[in-house]
Amino acid sequence: RSVCLIEEPLCAAFGAGIDPLNPGGVFVINIGAGTTDMAVISQGSMSQIETIKVAGDSFDEAVVKYLRDTYGLLVGIRTAEDIKINVGSAIPRVADVTVQAKGRNSSSGLPMVVEVTGNEICNCLQPQLERITAAAKALFERTSPQLVADITNGSLLLTGGMSQLYGLDTLISKALSIDVTIPSKPDLCVSKGCEVALKKMHILDQYGYSFKTKEEVRTR
Repeated sequence: RSVCLIEEPLCAAFGAGIDPLNPGGVFVINIGAGTTDMAVISQGSMSQIETIKVAGDSFDEAVVKYLRDTYGLLVGIRTAEDIKINVGSAIPRVADVTVQAKGRNSSSGLPMVVEVTGNEICNCLQPQLERITAAAKALFERTSPQLVADITNGSLLLTGGMSQLYGLDTLISKALSIDVTIPSKPDLCVSKGCEVALKKMHILDQYGYSFKTKEEVRTR
């Protein structure tokens, strides 16, 4: 069968409702599980693109490390993910929230339960969040002034499962001095965008996207 490979941020933009024929610039940040993909998109193509290996999995690992180092509590990745989803945040909460973290004591090996606050988790996630905002700033610096003006007149699109982290849109908005929009069901934007791309391949053809077989790309 023939296959066409399309970058995630491009599909995320299409899935969020951006028209492939839109001549204006759109800044998309898609934060998934393994990577954060960001791009400046204009007229169905990407003028700038950046990918960093900081995303949902990195946040989970940071929570595991924090609980081990601070409380001597050993938890699994799934428990860390639940804590991140329930009380994690990108900015400190005015009204803090708590959750019980259950795992194993690293010294005795016996079951252990500690109460963890959302602002604690917020603090432990800051190194990962800073890497994402730093990469976004660097991408902005490489973008042409006209596209920057287009982006500033609109808003940045934040997609992917991790975009639902409390306060992440506010953090990125302050870091880049731009409005941030999270579309409905941001975790499905990439898959929706694949459907849009499939229906509008005639538009994407002019930007080098085309269906090819293994023989055509000479892979085995």
